Parts: sequence; C-alpha cells; structure tokens
Amino acid sequence: RSIPNRKNFSIRKNDKFSIGPGYATSLFYTRKDVQPGIWEWKNKGIPKGTYDLTLFGLNDSIKTTEFLEENHNAAINVYLYDFVNEKYDLIKKNVEYNKNDSAFVGEILPKHISPSGGIRLKLIPHNLQDFDGSGFAWFDCAYISPMPATGLININTASRRVLQSLNKITPILADNIFEGKDNNGENRLKPYKTIADLMSVRGMTVEIFTGLANLISIRSDQFNVYVLAQRIEDVNHDGIFNSKEGDKIIAIARERVLLDRSKLITEEDPNKQTIQVVEKENL
Repeated sequence: RSIPNRKNFSIRKNDKFSIGPGYATSLFYTRKDVQPGIWEWKNKGIPKGTYDLTLFGLNDSIKTTEFLEENHNAAINVYLYDFVNEKYDLIKKNVEYNKNDSAFVGEILPKHISPSGGIRLKLIPHNLQDFDGSGFAWFDCAYISPMPATGLININTASRRVLQSLNKITPILADNIFEGKDNNGENRLKPYKTIADLMSVRGMTVEIFTGLANLISIRSDQFNVYVLAQRIEDVNHDGIFNSKEGDKIIAIARERVLLDRSKLITEEDPNKQTIQVVEKENL
C-alpha cells in the first residue's frame, strides 16, 4: 500500500514511477510550510524566447462527491529567476495540482533564461496544515513548451520536419519539397521563385497545395540578429588580443534585434523604407 492515506497501489502498462525514499528518487517533497525548494537546470541550451511552464507533482488531496470537488493539495508559490535583474519573479501564487497531477503556472520569458540556456525554479509551499490535506507538497518535474508563433513558412529554407508539419504533407512529399524534386525525379526546382512552383514537385496535388497555399512563402521577411560586443584592453597596443600578454575583456554587451525587410527600397517605389528594427532586447 502507498502512503499517505494507505491507498491501494496499482500500475498500468507504460506507467512510470519511483521506488524508495524521496531523497533518493526524482520525486521531491516537503512537510514544512514555507520551506523553499530550488532547482536549476544549467547549460541546457534553451534558446531565448517565451515558453509555457507546467509543473507536475502528486495530487493526493482532492476530495470528490457527487456534486462537489474540493482541492486540498498544497498551495505552491512559483518563482522563476530573472537573470537580467538578478532576482526571483513570482509568476504564480497558490497553485494546486489538479487531478492530472499537473498545474500550468505561467510563462518563461527571455529574461528567465540564463546566458547558457538554463532556468532556475523556486517553489514555496503553503497550507500544509490543512486538516483535509495530506501534509505533503510534491514536485516531480517541469515541462516547457514553446509559445505558438504566427507567420508564413519559407519553403526555400524550411527543414524536412517543419515541412512535414504542414497539412497533408507526408514524409516522402516533405523530402521532395526539401530537395526540389520534380516529376522526373530530378532535384532542380529549388530555389522556388513562387509558391506555385510547388505544383511541379513530385507527389504534389491541387488538393494538397490548396490546403497549404496560405501558410507558405518563398522568402523570409523577419530575422533575429544576435549581436555580441566586447570592450578589450590591449595592453601592448599591437591590435591583437592575447590574454597571455595581459590583454583583458573588460566589458561585454549582448543584444537581440528583430529586423523586418518587407519594406526594402525598390526601383518602383524609392520612397519605401529600408530594413526596419521591430524590437530590441538586451541579453
């Protein structure tokens, strides 16, 4: 029998579970109110961006009757570390695990991602003294998923995997699009000059093309540019950086710039603007 509450323990095919004391497994818990727990995932290479964050932990205190459901799981305050301002941000207060042993807690922002692509999470439990609760606060794992992004897919630069995500695009057809393969089996269609060129791809049909025509493009208008600037002290003024001779990097600045080239100057309309800066972000 499992604890707490001496409930029967049963497993199904493909269930995952840990056996042993909490400190020796991947399942973490506490029985003390306001006892913080901090987890950090270092050097994970998570790209700067915005992600949904969901926590998973044992739901052991939901009471259900015919008409009512009462959640007596521990209330947990969720914090993410802000690597830019060097402080913790409270992103969700008093969150409780649901019947699926999970809870959506908010968004990870670019400032919550370290320069090496890691994140730091702090959880502080409350209400462990609830008479109807188990007296435990649990944490098993965190799941992050990218936020949806809007825009067209550039069929000249998209990967096979991205192409296959389009409506009715099979792995074979994705390969043919990626390689620019025509009906004779020759890889000669790329770069595509118009989206209509896809009709010449082996395996493409009017029905498939109609379903994806408003999702694709043959060029990309927006680009992320990452800028790294370093101020260097050149001790001997020889114009060459050599740390062995005492040269030092005394300041570093990182910036992400989102550029839009959709309004480049053209011969037809010389008054159009050049590349536009959409947003800037210090990293």
